[in-house]
Amino acid sequence: MRLPIAVMGICYRRKGAAIEYLLILRAPHDGGFWQPVTGGLEEGETRTDGVRREIIEEVGLTPLLEMRQFFHRYRSEEAEVWLTEFVYGAEVPADADVTLSDEHTAYRWCSLDEACALLKYDGNKESLKRLDAALRAGKMPEKPLVVVERE
Repeated sequence: MRLPIAVMGICYRRKGAAIEYLLILRAPHDGGFWQPVTGGLEEGETRTDGVRREIIEEVGLTPLLEMRQFFHRYRSEEAEVWLTEFVYGAEVPADADVTLSDEHTAYRWCSLDEACALLKYDGNKESLKRLDAALRAGKMPEKPLVVVERE
């Protein structure tokens, strides 16, 4: 049984003063929507190890060491359970090449506004906005930052 815990890695890169966010398009059989890197934890895996593994598996990038977490909760569309998703901002090198897994068909580096227009779920949008605000303020949160609930 899968635990009601997920991880999300919002990959970002800095290009001068601009910050760009990586979104990936799920394959049609998996919903066909844009999102950051997401996934579940493997047995015995820490959340940090899990998000690093998912980023490497889904987009072929190795995130830089500094990542900060916050989280949101949402009701699963597939099951009658609440899931807690731990969200990490993961900086990647500006010139890194993205290599998609078979689970995805496209990727796009986006500004905050472009990303919010593409994202399907409000929790993803809110998490991205919180991360963007923290990056622009130059201070990442030290404690979990936000809880977003969706019916």
